[in-house]
Amino acid sequence: MVYAVEVAQILKLTLLQLSASQQVNYKLIQCRHNQFKLMLFAHLVLVQHLMFQVTFLTKLQLEQTPLSHLINL
Repeated sequence: MVYAVEVAQILKLTLLQLSASQQVNYKLIQCRHNQFKLMLFAHLVLVQHLMFQVTFLTKLQLEQTPLSHLINL
């Protein structure tokens, strides 16, 4: 009888440890997912910034280029 109780306690502890391990794995997956979302957001901001710079510099260059030069192109 004592042996059965000890086995039951060991099984219960094992199940609790598995549950805790699964929770840690879930939190790790959530953390990695959040890191991925932040990285994606940072890349999108960088791309948007670069597109703005290209647009601004192109507009600036067109404003400073004489019209006669553009016609000869």
